[in-house]
Amino acid sequence: MNKIESIKVKMIHDEAPDTSCIGEYTDDVENGVIVRSMGEFYEKLPAEMERDLDGKFLCKGEPDIPTMGREYRFFKPYAGGEEKGTKDYYTYGRQDFKRMEGLLKGDWHFVGIMAEAEVLSPIEGMKDNFRVETLSSGGLWGIESDSGDYLKEVAQEISDITTSVTSMVSVAPLSWGGSTCGRCGSPWPWPSSTGETAKICPKCGCCFRI
Repeated sequence: MNKIESIKVKMIHDEAPDTSCIGEYTDDVENGVIVRSMGEFYEKLPAEMERDLDGKFLCKGEPDIPTMGREYRFFKPYAGGEEKGTKDYYTYGRQDFKRMEGLLKGDWHFVGIMAEAEVLSPIEGMKDNFRVETLSSGGLWGIESDSGDYLKEVAQEISDITTSVTSMVSVAPLSWGGSTCGRCGSPWPWPSSTGETAKICPKCGCCFRI
């Protein structure tokens, strides 16, 4: 019968999160992108109106956009999947831009929460002797680090699930059926002073065979 020795819940920095639900940086200019250096949507930037030789207005000229060295100049927000040009797109798009810039600056990050359980598994033929098995949960990833109480709720849920699943997992007991010492490889059977087969390897003191 396996015994759960301990369960530890860990919060780990998610090094490769999926940020598609916020948006993406780009160097491709188009309506709907935010100019990072100005914090404004491209199509909302002021620009001179172009005129023909007679002074008549032709169209709105291209706004002057500063460079950002090796960094992307624009941010294309997901904006909740709203249609470009709508009020909701601009509202949610600005929120996404602020959020992504905060992620880039390190104001917050993504984390994963997982659990590790140490399980004691019996050694066949050795009463009150166990080996330790470490079982890890898949965990939940892509959680925002500033999620507050939600982090505690997820941690508790993962701990409960791990406890429940681990108690049902069957870890095969270590068998005595092998022909060599599990530590030093000495061939079995092992002789004893009485002439009978010993249960402990005389060379290293190991008590199991593989």
